[in-house]
Amino acid sequence: MSAKLFYVYEHWRTDRDECFYVGKGKGNRAYNLKSRNKHHKSIMAKLSREGFAMEVRIVQSGLSEQNAFLLEIERINFWRESGVDLANMTNGGEGASGLVAYNKKSVTCLNDGNIFKSLNDASKFYKICISEISSVCNEKYRYIHDLYFIFGDKILTEIERKNLILEIEKKHAKRRKKTKENKSYPSLKNGKDQKGRLANGPIKNSRSVICLEENKNFCSASEAARYYNISKSAIIELCLGKNNRKSVGGYKFKYVGAL
Repeated sequence: MSAKLFYVYEHWRTDRDECFYVGKGKGNRAYNLKSRNKHHKSIMAKLSREGFAMEVRIVQSGLSEQNAFLLEIERINFWRESGVDLANMTNGGEGASGLVAYNKKSVTCLNDGNIFKSLNDASKFYKICISEISSVCNEKYRYIHDLYFIFGDKILTEIERKNLILEIEKKHAKRRKKTKENKSYPSLKNGKDQKGRLANGPIKNSRSVICLEENKNFCSASEAARYYNISKSAIIELCLGKNNRKSVGGYKFKYVGAL
């Protein structure tokens, strides 16, 4: 019988009172912040800049390594199903022995059926960041640059690929918050944005944005990001005047009313 020295822990961000990382370990692992991935370090840096802290919560201790792996998988799945953007780069359950690095997993693009031996190969082919493709494969995002990816070297027919894309859209649709109150933004027509997408998110989470170069108004940073195919977070940083950002994708943005 294996020694029950392991535990499963969670790192919580106090600015949102929300879990952002799930891990398994023993000894002082939960409190050791070295050798964390870039996403984890980015969140920690943001918390530090804004005067917040990270809280360690032990989910369960006194576990065998196998049971710790199983609980880790369960907690990661729980948070992702709840719509939480975790810093975990995998779905959990990997041991130190036999660990397959996330960027070495095979990947299939559902748009064209191309199969790649690793995230790195897919990244080079489509000229997209490895972490962004990984986020799609781990179901954090639906797609990146209108491309859908899944882990695995699966040979699929065009119909099978379309069905998988439809399943991804349905799964993410269930996570979205909805409101019965109609929006009344000038950039929306009949409840749809400029690309014809339904706009049914909560009003309180959206703030109108204007592109200064083209004098275009958007109901939110998300809509502007989709329109110009650029990063939403970068637009928000620019509007808030953070990180000395001057422009995004060659465009300047400001919140409407903050001009």
